[in-house]
Amino acid sequence: EKYNPDKSLFRVRIVGGEESTADAIDIPKQCSSVNSQDCFVMLMDGLAYLWMGKFSTDTERAISFKVAGKIAGDALAVIKMLEGENEVDQFWDVLGGKGDYSATRPLENGTIGTD
Repeated sequence: EKYNPDKSLFRVRIVGGEESTADAIDIPKQCSSVNSQDCFVMLMDGLAYLWMGKFSTDTERAISFKVAGKIAGDALAVIKMLEGENEVDQFWDVLGGKGDYSATRPLENGTIGTD
């Protein structure tokens, strides 16, 4: 997906844990858009800020790092943050300040899976 400078927060979505299925979904820049189960990338000042929810998997984090590098154009331009640990204030400032967000990911089709 082509980067849109007006909307620079992306939720990384991975289907089945396969890198080939990863994509970045453009979402609103607000604190309530993030959740603890997913990884998010924000492009700002030439850097990709990768925020990894504490309930995201190691596989999701590794793939999200690669996606963030592609968005930034260079893996060296990725700043990794783990929820509740090494968060950067600028990330939250762009989202309107750190506030409430969900611990779980949003439903994709408005239905709950039964698997």
